[in-house]
Amino acid sequence: MFWWTLHASEHCASEGARKFALTLVPDLEELLGRSFETPAGDIIKDIVQTERLDLQPEQRFALVAFVVLQWYRTPGRFFKQQEDLRRLIPTLPHPANKMRPLGKAGDGEDLLRDMRLFAMPGEVFNLALVLQRADLYLHKLHEGEFLLGDDPVTVMNPSIQLASNVVAHFTITAQGSQVFLPISPQLGIHLHTRMDATRGDVGRTIIEPIILDARRRAPLNQLQFKNALLYVTSQSGDFPDI
Repeated sequence: MFWWTLHASEHCASEGARKFALTLVPDLEELLGRSFETPAGDIIKDIVQTERLDLQPEQRFALVAFVVLQWYRTPGRFFKQQEDLRRLIPTLPHPANKMRPLGKAGDGEDLLRDMRLFAMPGEVFNLALVLQRADLYLHKLHEGEFLLGDDPVTVMNPSIQLASNVVAHFTITAQGSQVFLPISPQLGIHLHTRMDATRGDVGRTIIEPIILDARRRAPLNQLQFKNALLYVTSQSGDFPDI
């Protein structure tokens, strides 16, 4: 299913292959919807209704892959990864299209952006295979609500101190990482990769929800604000009333 994305990114240096790959990009949203969003949509709807993680293995993977996709495709993070890669490899093209890194591909503005778009489905799939080793929980609130921003997936990993020259693409799958995605005002998916987790393993799925009080809800909502400050951007004049 992901052959064309891997093939296109690997051979993008060839002008002929680049033109061939660009003809496939307009179908990217349809591919992401069919491969990740539609399967996860029915699963999430059932979780919200039952308030349980009673999942088959293929449903568990579809849910994990959906979380990875929402983390990966945030425009601000996407652009930051481009900048980080260029600092490490100065010969890479400059990420020219800062405000629309997931905009219309093939417009000639940003070759590096186009290459990342080609690779997105394959990279999401591979990251989800690694994140499968995380334990899966359902958090529930009896009072208050989870906040949901434009960059909805938050990641915490107090055990990792990254050097300034490290491109942190895969912190979402690192040992010790805790990943959270609200799926309703009162429910959220929590993935915790234990420090002893081994790649290739599949973590535990805790079927019954874990109740959070206001004290434990607050840090999760604060991380939504932090993500907004780091990764959500707008141009001057976009909001004339503010």
